[in-house]
Amino acid sequence: MTAIWLLIGLFVGGGLVFVVCRARQAAATTDIVDLTARLASAVAERDQHLARVHELERELVAARGELRTDIVQLEAALEHERALAEEK
Repeated sequence: MTAIWLLIGLFVGGGLVFVVCRARQAAATTDIVDLTARLASAVAERDQHLARVHELERELVAARGELRTDIVQLEAALEHERALAEEK
């Protein structure tokens, strides 16, 4: 009779271990899905920021080119004014 109770106890205990392990596995799977979604969202946000950085970089390069043109024009005007002043 004791052997039967031992087998029943092992069977019930094994079943409980199985149920607990399945519950932990389901929770871990849910956590993985949640973390994957959060990671995808963070990557998308990073990509948006990176696109904005590239846009600002292009604007900066264009503005720098315009400033260089302005400097050349101002230097030429200054040189012209100096030449006029020397003539007087």
